[in-house]
Amino acid sequence: MSDRITLTNLNAVIGRMCRAMDIPEGPIWSRDEHGNNRARVGALMLEQGSRTNGIGWKIVQMCNDAGGERTLLRGCTARELWDAAQAWLDGYDAATRKE
Repeated sequence: MSDRITLTNLNAVIGRMCRAMDIPEGPIWSRDEHGNNRARVGALMLEQGSRTNGIGWKIVQMCNDAGGERTLLRGCTARELWDAAQAWLDGYDAATRKE
């Protein structure tokens, strides 16, 4: 039987994706000088799934400072998302490798 995929595993793979894409890790949201929430454009974030509601797991990227996002990867379970992220990293490494 395979090991269980936890939030720690998924956050670690998001960290690897950030380093591969030269995206700084850190908080997704911050406040500007007027106290308004602002999203960090380009940041990657994990959206947790719910078996009860039938919502899948996703890795999303912030597209604007108002919090608009796009889905990079999705999976019905944490395991599927982790497998998709590993495949993405393998492909990204292969595409950017200098030979």
